[in-house]
Amino acid sequence: MGKTKAGDASKPLISVVTVVYNGGRSLEATLLSILNQTYNPVELLVIDGGSTDDTLEILRRYDSRIDYWVSEPDQGIYDAMNKGINLASGQFINFMNCGDRFFSDEVLSDIFQNRWSKLLAAEVIVGNWEVRYPGGHSRLIKAGAAENLSKGSQFCHQAVFISKGYHMDHLYSDTHRLAADFEFFFKAYEAGLNFEQVDTVVSSIDAGGVSDTRRIEVIRSWWEIVGRGFWNDLYFAGRISRELIVGIVKKALK
Repeated sequence: MGKTKAGDASKPLISVVTVVYNGGRSLEATLLSILNQTYNPVELLVIDGGSTDDTLEILRRYDSRIDYWVSEPDQGIYDAMNKGINLASGQFINFMNCGDRFFSDEVLSDIFQNRWSKLLAAEVIVGNWEVRYPGGHSRLIKAGAAENLSKGSQFCHQAVFISKGYHMDHLYSDTHRLAADFEFFFKAYEAGLNFEQVDTVVSSIDAGGVSDTRRIEVIRSWWEIVGRGFWNDLYFAGRISRELIVGIVKKALK
């Protein structure tokens, strides 16, 4: 282990942080999707929460190709992600946590080599993503516009690259444990950061995360972060009502 890589203005160093806890069944696929990127330089950091399965065996197997990894207890996923931010050396940070993976081996080359000349002023780079469902089918999702963040999440953190300089001064908060990434993006947009979208499918993620399984709680967190007000109250109350109706219909169909 050891961080020795560096980038420059024409080829920025990209830090990819992988957070894992007892993820032995899916960790290797995540690591390979990062290690097989055709772009260089890439820094890979793995933050393990003290796994008790075969996660550490996998990390030791790839030790020579991982720039830094640590295994120790943490306070949850966002605490682990904050550790990764503090350890990263790259100009941009991406979080490709255990079970997620880059959509193809060319993702970083497409953005930071083919498109980089048009992204020099970017502080947050947002791409599209794939969602994989049980049974083998999947669908592509196009990122929404940053100016629509007042209506809730518009993209997933696995498909976003964030300026290390800004992220160091604005870590994830533990106030909203179900929506800390949304809170970060909303506040970054409100602060005037330059969001740039790229028409690239960046990541591939499994369905069934917190945003799916605890949907109403997540929407309530978005509402609290965006703030109260007549139009906000009307909009988010409507979204929660729709989710409740959808839940009732799904139960009836079962």
